[in-house]
Parts: sequence; structure tokens; C-alpha cells
Amino acid sequence: MPVPPKPAPPVLFGSTNAEREASRRASSLRLSWTDVADADTYDIRFGAADVRQNATKGVFFGGLPANQHQQIRVRGVSAADGAGPWSDPATIATRPDKPAPPFLQSPADRQHDRLILTWNTVNGIATYDLRVNGAEFPAPVQRPYTLDHLPDNTPVRPNVAYVVAIRARDDAVGGVSEWSDNSAQLVTRPPHPAAPGRAPYDLAGWGIVLKWSLSDAFNNGTSAFIRLFRDMDSETNKKLLDGQLDPNGQPIPGGLKESRFVDSKQRMSALKTYRLQLIVPPAATPAPIPDEDGTNPTGENRSFPSPDLALRYPFYLMALRPISVLGHKSKLHSVDGAKR
Repeated sequence: MPVPPKPAPPVLFGSTNAEREASRRASSLRLSWTDVADADTYDIRFGAADVRQNATKGVFFGGLPANQHQQIRVRGVSAADGAGPWSDPATIATRPDKPAPPFLQSPADRQHDRLILTWNTVNGIATYDLRVNGAEFPAPVQRPYTLDHLPDNTPVRPNVAYVVAIRARDDAVGGVSEWSDNSAQLVTRPPHPAAPGRAPYDLAGWGIVLKWSLSDAFNNGTSAFIRLFRDMDSETNKKLLDGQLDPNGQPIPGGLKESRFVDSKQRMSALKTYRLQLIVPPAATPAPIPDEDGTNPTGENRSFPSPDLALRYPFYLMALRPISVLGHKSKLHSVDGAKR
């Protein structure tokens, strides 16, 4: 019997485009070919010397470099008469390596209205496809990428979990990689509160009255609450309030996000700095997220602190009624001259 004739070049396995694309991986290719007469087995050759004997259609041939064109040939082999000629080469590219999921480089990259994404590059590839909550962006992206809107231009919202995946793209060679595994679920922070305000009144000079308000609509209706902090002298981040006060003056964890607080019984003329932070408790979706130091012992989702409000504790002379001086009633003045 003669040796098998020269076969046609091999092709990717599959009868549809989707099946053929699924036959390409970063380090392996699944191949098929047309049988030829007198062939008992087939050999597959990658490049000049990588010969795989007794090859089977529809299996993956591994050990290939990622994102590289492969020159692939097939030949028939007769058990009695030996191997026939190699086919002409088929040029088929492996995919780029599959990237690891995207991540946030620092705590500042997690904000209430955006996530600044980064990822480890794949074989020097510069462009990537981005998918958020199952929807793919229409154009490739580069790192770092500021995610402040979704593919349909919906803005990114506070305290929401977004499922993010990427894949590497090199249209000149291997096209696109597989999507990253275990798509990252990245949570935005609660909204950044404004600094607390000072009410236009105080307790006759013996306390500073602070007020603030934050609507539920701004935080997507989450049962969040406000913490109030104070700095004074060497003291930093002293927690004064953890939620709204109830009628007995006790904090209500998870309470409403508008309230007031009276800071009293402090040293006269002491300079104090106040700030607010919005807290989503652990039981509320989608907390927890990592804290600024990368840990999360409480499971809370915390906003960045508000800007500071710096106030000096007042010192006022007090009287229950106006004082009569030479028959005239006069309002008292504070030591610093401010009328009360």
C-alpha cells in the first residue's frame, strides 16, 4: 500500500464560530482535520520540530506559548508503509493569557461615586475589555481605569456592589483572552458627607450645638447613620456620637441621618475640630468592605470623613435678666465682644 497522501491543513475544532473560538486557549488548541486514504494514525506538528504522534481530533494540544501564531501541519501515517507528506501550514494563534481579576490599588481608589481599577498586565498587552455587572463596555480600556459610569452611561452610585471582570485584547495576534476568573465584587463607599454646621444658638456659652442632614435618597435608602468625631489638643478622633440621639439623649445605632449634638463641659476657649463619617452597618448590603488600612474588623462600610469644622469653645458672661446700668437696660457682651 502507498503512504497516505498529503492532507489539507488542520483547522480549529467546531462547526460554528463560537465552537471554533472555544477551541483556542492561551496555552492549547483543539484541532480537527480531514481524513486521508491509507492513514491509520495522524501526526500533528507545531513549528519546525514539535511533533505530536497518534494525534486525536477534538482534543486540546497543550504546552503552547500564549498569544502567538502557530504554524501547524498534519500528516497521515500508515502502520505498514510509514508517514505521508506534511500538509501545508495552517496559521492559528493562541489566545493571550487570562488576566487576574481587577482590584483597587489603595483605599483612595474606592470612592462613593467611582472606583479606580487597576490590574496586572498580561504579557505586556496594553488594552483590555471591561465588563461590569455582565455588561461589556463598547471600547477597550487601559489601566488605571476610572469607573464612574456603566456601559449604558448610568452613573456609579454610593454603597453599591459592582461585579467587574477584564480580558486581555491583542487584535494583531491572538485576539481576546478568556475573562478573568472570580470576577471581583467591588463596593463603593457611602456618600461623602459635608462638614457639620454650627447652629445659630448655643447653651448660653456652655456648649456648641452642631447640626447636619443627609437624605436617604443620596445613599440609596440604606439604613446608615452618622458618627461625629472631635479633635482637641493631643486628642484625635474622639467619637462623640454614633447615630441619632433618642428622646433620652442616647445614640440610636442605624438611626436617621439628620441630627444635632451639643458638645459641652469642655475647657474654655479650646480650639476643637469636628468631622462626620457616614456608616453602613454590617447587616446592610453590600457591606463589608476593607477599611483604609486594608482590614475590616467591624464589617462596616464607611465613607471618607467629611471636611473639618474648626470652632473655638466660647466663653460668655451670663445673666438671667438684663442688667440696669444708670437706669438703662443693656445686653451683655462676651469677653471677645460678641453680643448675646
